[in-house]
Amino acid sequence: MSTPSRDTVVRTVDAYVAALDAGDPAAMAALFAEDAVHAEPMGSESRQGRAAIQEFFGHATSMGLDVSAAGPVTVSGRFAAVPLLVTVPGMDPFVTTDVFEIDESGQIVRFDAIPDLEARP
Repeated sequence: MSTPSRDTVVRTVDAYVAALDAGDPAAMAALFAEDAVHAEPMGSESRQGRAAIQEFFGHATSMGLDVSAAGPVTVSGRFAAVPLLVTVPGMDPFVTTDVFEIDESGQIVRFDAIPDLEARP
């Protein structure tokens, strides 16, 4: 797999954060490769394929998430991570670190989320 440029990786991650905050599961799913793998939280049973990922995000965004980057996107080759501040109605705000593997065309091929419900900004 070729390595995408840093700009491509950052643009993809920024688009993901924007679509998540907007509550747009179709826009989020469009960022994933057709056969992408998604695990949220990391280590849980993963979902594979854009349709399954869109279904997951449809449920997640229906909770009324407010999401913003809590730090910069860090990039190492085709891998990236970004800490996010997440607010869900009825819960204390928490931090999650989302980890991405992105292909040369800028699509997410692997995604893992590491939510920490006790981490506070």
